[in-house]
Amino acid sequence: MTITQAREYRVNFTKPYMVAGLTALFRRSDYAPAGLMPSIIRHQNSNVGVVKNTTGAFYAERSYPNARIIQHSDLKSAISALQRKKVDMVIHDAPLVWWSASRNETDLVAFRELLNNERLAWAISKNNRELLNEVNEVLMEWRERGSGLDILQNWFPRLGN
Repeated sequence: MTITQAREYRVNFTKPYMVAGLTALFRRSDYAPAGLMPSIIRHQNSNVGVVKNTTGAFYAERSYPNARIIQHSDLKSAISALQRKKVDMVIHDAPLVWWSASRNETDLVAFRELLNNERLAWAISKNNRELLNEVNEVLMEWRERGSGLDILQNWFPRLGN
């Protein structure tokens, strides 16, 4: 989960395990081969799909005032809207966008560039300091041994490139 000030009122966050961010997903038939920014510019006044109450939704609302922001209950629904041409791009967390593009590479395109930088961490109940401390200890151990990066690269191969 992305660490935000508002979320810190409800949960305790572990130490960040990665820095990622948001990126956009496009139909293969309708993107700018020059990269992410030309593709974004092409669609900044279009229909933008987001997942409701996410950092992607807040980013799109703030960054694309002339676009029609269409909120979805989950990423699967937003991607379905993209494939059905109900939206022109989907803005969401980069690792999930990359994963989705890799699973639908004949139809969808995502770029390596990020629209922003976000620290990702696990959210732990405010009442469970013991679990928070345990998870932070594991994260520190992974960082010291270098195994945390190996784990992330296993799930998100683009991180290593």
